[in-house]
Amino acid sequence: MDSHQKLRETIDRAANLYEAGDSVAALSLLSSLKFDGDVKKSPLFGRFLCVLGSAQAELGHTDHAIGTFELALQCEMSHGDTEQIGLLNFNLGNVFKYAGNHRNASVSYEKAVENFQAIANYQMLLMTLLALAHTASELSDWSGVRDYLKRCTAITIADELLNPAVAWSRHSLQAQLARVDAEEQVAVEHARKAVYFARMTGLPRYSGESLIGLAELLARAGQLEEARALATEARSILRTSSEQRATLLGVQAQQLLARLRRARRMTHLCFPKMTQAV
Repeated sequence: MDSHQKLRETIDRAANLYEAGDSVAALSLLSSLKFDGDVKKSPLFGRFLCVLGSAQAELGHTDHAIGTFELALQCEMSHGDTEQIGLLNFNLGNVFKYAGNHRNASVSYEKAVENFQAIANYQMLLMTLLALAHTASELSDWSGVRDYLKRCTAITIADELLNPAVAWSRHSLQAQLARVDAEEQVAVEHARKAVYFARMTGLPRYSGESLIGLAELLARAGQLEEARALATEARSILRTSSEQRATLLGVQAQQLLARLRRARRMTHLCFPKMTQAV
């Protein structure tokens, strides 16, 4: 077996570990690899960098992940694969966002939009526009959110035909926007759909985030028991992930449960159960 084949098999094993949620093992496996000058010029090195950057980002090593994806982008530019360049720009935007650098995140996402428009990849184009909208929402730029969602409406793809992650992203944003507009019932409807599609992705972070969002909406509407059940489920799901963002969401779920417990005690104090006189 030649050295290229061994490298390819090791990278494939690392990618499988990453996709199975074991980013620690994936990163450990990739860190042991060595590349000579010729291999660094091949697409194999680009794949190595993509998996490495993904594992680094998943574990919260955002500075390293940014450097890795920027190097991968430089390598891919020489090969001229527009779709791969778009995916790298998209991933780089994600890592910038996780690092709190929203300006650079938006720049990378806009580059990805250009890449996906050029090859008519409407699934990823929609995903990237939604990522831009999510970035705007984190800055409370609701005008920006509306603009990006308006651009999304031009891409007419039914939920059932979308990647579940894309459908999740769309409904999650629409729920947030409806909440800002004080359209509580509309917000709950979209939040329930977001939970549905989040479950279909099989990703703990998506499910946890959606369950927390729906629980908060229901709590505002006074539906405390269902809100508590959803927050408890979110906490349990998030505990299955080693992703840093999932850990932070787990803390958020725990804080929400504490608030709901306090609200329940206050409700019981204000509205005691009636007892039958003996």
